[in-house]
Amino acid sequence: MQYSQHLQKLIDSYKGYKEKLSTIPTQKLSGYDLKKLYEKSKEFDLSNDTTYIMRYGIESDAKPFFLTEKYRFLAEEGQIHQAEAVALKKQLLSMDPENNKLAHYNIAVIEFEALSEQANNDAIAPLLNYIEKFGNKDKENLWRLEMIISQVYLDKNQLQEALKHAQASHDAAPTAVQQEIASAIKSIQTQISTNK
Repeated sequence: MQYSQHLQKLIDSYKGYKEKLSTIPTQKLSGYDLKKLYEKSKEFDLSNDTTYIMRYGIESDAKPFFLTEKYRFLAEEGQIHQAEAVALKKQLLSMDPENNKLAHYNIAVIEFEALSEQANNDAIAPLLNYIEKFGNKDKENLWRLEMIISQVYLDKNQLQEALKHAQASHDAAPTAVQQEIASAIKSIQTQISTNK
C-alpha cells in the first residue's frame, strides 16, 4: 500500500512538473519558480530540461543563481579554462564584488570540486584564495573550508599542513562542532608523533 502511494506521489509530481515546464514560453515565471523547476529537472535527471530551464532562468530575476549553475556545468564538463567559463566567472565576480551573495564562495567550491575530479594538485588553490580574500568576512563558511583543506592535506599525508588547517577550522568553528574538530586534531597529532 505504501509503495503504491509513493509511486502515485512520484507520478503526480512528475506530471505537475511537466505541466509547469510547458508554461515557460507563454508565462513569465518568477526566478523562484524557475529555480524550483530547475531543481526538479535535476531530481528527475532530465538534462535537456535542465538546460532549457537554465536558458530562461538566466533572463529572470534569479540570474546570478542560473549563471552560477551554468558555471558549475561547464566546470563539471572539464571546461573551466575555456573562454565561456572564464567570461562567466568574471561576470559573476563583478556582479558580487564584496561576496555579499557568496558568488566568490560558490566559485571557489565549484573550482575545488572540478579540480579535485581531475586529481589536480592545485585543487585547494581556489579555497585558499577565497579564505585569504573573504575568510574574515565569511566566518560561517571559513571553518568548513579550513576543514576541507585539512582533509586534502591529510589524504596526501602532509600532516603538518593538515594540522594547521584543522586548528584554523577549530578556531573559526561554532561551539557545536568544535569538539568533533578537536577529535580530528588529536588524531592528526597522534599520526604526527607516530611518524617521528
